[in-house]
Amino acid sequence: MKLFRVIFATTLLTIMCFNSYGDEVKERARKAVELGWSYFHKGDLGTALKRFNQALIIDKNFAPAYFGIAYVYSLQNKLDLAIENYKKSIELDPSYSHSYSNLGLDCPSQICTTFNLLFSFQPS
Repeated sequence: MKLFRVIFATTLLTIMCFNSYGDEVKERARKAVELGWSYFHKGDLGTALKRFNQALIIDKNFAPAYFGIAYVYSLQNKLDLAIENYKKSIELDPSYSHSYSNLGLDCPSQICTTFNLLFSFQPS
């Protein structure tokens, strides 16, 4: 019985430590994304992108960071990269609705761009 209590206490302590560490990581990633949006709103897209990427270094599965990266790429007309990051955001958090709506906006833009390129071709 004593051995059971020791194993139980050790397991409980381990779980508590990992949960606490996980919460700390998520909080640091959230702060990096928040800082990214701050730079974004100041018009500094380059630094915003760096902060969103910093959040991914902290937590590679943080969906809001992928959304921020995708949004910046959308504005830079790097639609392939934007779509890739919106999809990753959705994969990680299917409830993150902003990614769906922005993905819906970028896909038609990409199709229109491709369509215009195809039909503006003038053979010599």
